[in-house]
Amino acid sequence: MFCTSDNMNPESTPDFASLPQSSRQLLLEGQTILLVTSYHVSTSESNHQKSVAEFVVPARRMRQLQEQSESMNCPCYIECPVLALKVASPALARFLDAHPEAEKIEVNMGCVLPGFLMDVLHWYCNALYESSWTDYFSNGFSETYIEREVRQFYLYGHTCMRALGMDSFANKLLPVIQPLVNEHSDYVPTLPIKSIVSSTSLHDPLLRLIAQRLAYLASKQESPITVQVGGDIAQRFPHFADMLNEALMTALSI
Repeated sequence: MFCTSDNMNPESTPDFASLPQSSRQLLLEGQTILLVTSYHVSTSESNHQKSVAEFVVPARRMRQLQEQSESMNCPCYIECPVLALKVASPALARFLDAHPEAEKIEVNMGCVLPGFLMDVLHWYCNALYESSWTDYFSNGFSETYIEREVRQFYLYGHTCMRALGMDSFANKLLPVIQPLVNEHSDYVPTLPIKSIVSSTSLHDPLLRLIAQRLAYLASKQESPITVQVGGDIAQRFPHFADMLNEALMTALSI
């Protein structure tokens, strides 16, 4: 099972926008490898993911998400060029260099449907091929006003990028999704917290932002975090529980 490195290193990836088209297209050539995604998505989680995807993706992708939500969490197979993956993800490059005979990579998507990963990789390969590089968040939305559901869609894309170690791309999405953290409360639950925590690295900076937000709400007695959130998180995700407790202690000392 592949897992991302503890040390994120986005500086190891090139500036794709500055590369000539011919250089980018070379990354699509040569050997391919299968990404085998495992995931465990509840009905409520899949319904939320499909509802936000409707704001962004075409009908074909929606059919894939629907099929995945009905497939009893069966593995999903995604073929991708090896060289393109290695250049986008230093963690994957290290993994593949250490396992040169690998024909597949098992990736745990946690509580996120693999259709979001398919969307990320489809964008990436298309961006490598086209004459001009296009960032993942470039679908005609204004960064000053973005519907909440659109931000939530890119939140799931960000989670997929972290799962593969595509950190330089994920970092570019943080300004798009951070308002979701700032708005989150029990009354306006903008964050699918369990889906995020189950699918991303301990060192994802988004996790610390979420922990700080939850701790702030708890310190203001605006969220019964120890009952509704804290207990389940502590049992299922002890690494995030430690981060949450640290943030809560800081918030209560202010």
